[in-house]
Amino acid sequence: MIENNTPNFLPDGPWTGFYEEYEKDGNFPMSCTLTFVDGIISGSGSDEVGTFTFSGTYTMSDYKVTMRKTYHTHSLLYEGNADENGIWGKWSFPALKFVSAGFHIWPKKGEMESIKEALEIEEAIEELLEVEEPISL
Repeated sequence: MIENNTPNFLPDGPWTGFYEEYEKDGNFPMSCTLTFVDGIISGSGSDEVGTFTFSGTYTMSDYKVTMRKTYHTHSLLYEGNADENGIWGKWSFPALKFVSAGFHIWPKKGEMESIKEALEIEEAIEELLEVEEPISL
């Protein structure tokens, strides 16, 4: 059996996030499904441009990430870092080296994780709203 040495902050499955667009304001959402195995990244997804595939690598020592995002008509280079906050960095259009902007993607929470987080937030709010009994004079 081959052991997968991928860190737990790079889980296989659905990811969400955004990219910035060159010379445009705002963030543009994207979603994808990624697989991480011993330094190799693969996956596919979609955004406002269309459907795409991701292929790339990450280093096991410092979690530097390099991915190629390939659409039907063109490819982009994504370079950055991976940590507990996901994968973030800069993308560039190799044909036009001056075209570049930021991106950030992270693992999408499952339904049970979202429910647990909502309950924890609700309990914290209830604790904050609890009023101690007034002191009688």
